[in-house]
Amino acid sequence: MKTTENTTKLYSVAHECMERLVNRAMNPIIPTGFSVIDNLVGGFQSPQVILLAGRPCAGKTALLLNLAMNIAKNESVPVAIFSPGHSAAQMVFKIFAQNGIDSSKFCDTSKLLMEELSTISKVEDTLKGLPLYIDDTQIQTLEEFASKVGKLVKEEGVKVIFIDRMEFFEFSGTLTRAERKSLTLQTLRQLADKFNITIIASERFRTINDLKPIDLKEFEEKGYSYETLKEFVDIAAVLYRPAVYGKDDGTNSAELTVLHNRNGRRDITLELQFVPDLYSFKDVPAKDND
Repeated sequence: MKTTENTTKLYSVAHECMERLVNRAMNPIIPTGFSVIDNLVGGFQSPQVILLAGRPCAGKTALLLNLAMNIAKNESVPVAIFSPGHSAAQMVFKIFAQNGIDSSKFCDTSKLLMEELSTISKVEDTLKGLPLYIDDTQIQTLEEFASKVGKLVKEEGVKVIFIDRMEFFEFSGTLTRAERKSLTLQTLRQLADKFNITIIASERFRTINDLKPIDLKEFEEKGYSYETLKEFVDIAAVLYRPAVYGKDDGTNSAELTVLHNRNGRRDITLELQFVPDLYSFKDVPAKDND
């Protein structure tokens, strides 16, 4: 029987999968600082591309900052944040907020108490010793981004890259939405594989009816076909906070749903807790059995 050009011997596929698993097993696992995430995906393990989607105000930036700080502070692993949607100063203020400083007082520093200034000083000292880098260039091409990533990896030993709002990339020529998304994810995949790093990118999903939960169909509407996700992305997850839509029961719960997972479980929802005063996420406290 004549085989078609798309037919592949099963052994070749199995061998490729085995090589990928062996390579991943040889790389150290980086804990995220969230037990519920680590229990599901085993932490971050390079090379890896993760896509995080969420509605406006879902907390994407807060979660990325939590992850970046956890990894840099607890694991001493160099990380970099690309933040086209927020200036470096804004991101620092958000980190201050995550350490208990009321961000509303930054507009009128006369309201800051001495103990709060002392806390800011301690956070500043902590940041001084962290291998944490930030780039707040508002618009850049994929080529410029790739060049910066290469330098960060080679010169600073960066192992994890965070992109807060990757829809800010600039493209030349006339490309469809699907072509832009595919080219972006392909570039991230190539960088992750080339430098053996983890890349975590967030994107805002907005529709006329933001109450609707994000599903794979909406990924396709945003230009991410499922075939593209399977080819370039290891994990695609969505972040949802009921409180944003007046649905919270007072617990400030947050849901992180894994819709695509190349190497593990999918269609599963993890529960986190959002702390508004700290602009931060944390593990859900264990329930008493009494």
